[in-house]
Amino acid sequence: MKGSALSQLGRRTAEPAITWLMREALVRPGLISLAAGFTDNPSLPVEITRDIMADMLRSGKTGQPPLQYGTTAGDETLRALTARRLAQLDGQSPKAKAYSPSRMMITHGSQQFLYILTEILFDPGDIVLVEDPSYFVYLGIMQSHGIRGRGIRMEADGIDLAHLEATLEALKKSGELPRLKALYLVSYHCNPTGTTTAAAKKAAALKLLRRYEAARRSSDLFAGRRRLPRAAFCR
Repeated sequence: MKGSALSQLGRRTAEPAITWLMREALVRPGLISLAAGFTDNPSLPVEITRDIMADMLRSGKTGQPPLQYGTTAGDETLRALTARRLAQLDGQSPKAKAYSPSRMMITHGSQQFLYILTEILFDPGDIVLVEDPSYFVYLGIMQSHGIRGRGIRMEADGIDLAHLEATLEALKKSGELPRLKALYLVSYHCNPTGTTTAAAKKAAALKLLRRYEAARRSSDLFAGRRRLPRAAFCR
């Protein structure tokens, strides 16, 4: 397709690196790819999956719901189980408001969810803080949407809070803080580092963001601006 026929977003979008990585893994069967996420074929649970599917489709009562449309947010039971699991990982009570199933959304994969969030929250030129290194698929989504990224160093238990504060202060001094929209964390088993951010560190990061958010709100009100930031989002 000619470039002139594409939208600005389409012209900004480059071929994702994952496309090449997956293609190489498929055309070269002998290649052991640690990048594309392919599972070892002999280890795939074909028989177990077949038995589960057969049991699920054995009657109309159990078989019809999986073949029908569901709610936009995803299956209610799956959301409840996911919320409970996240609370368990953080060592928190599943009854805490932060782990309510109503705050959960099930998608067909991380890329779909990240694209939805990006469409909802960000405009071209906005700034998002990301882990350094971060999930390269999301970096591609940011690039195609014209979003500017700022890397925050990683430690053994998650992001470096001192570096986060220094970055926020630098954005404040440069006058760019109003364009900051989010801190993006892959907070459980980070891709690519494998790090899980400690619950206490996530809480400290949110507290820090809210302090700068309050400072920015005061500045915006003084200057007659009403646009407020989003503090953070994790996955």
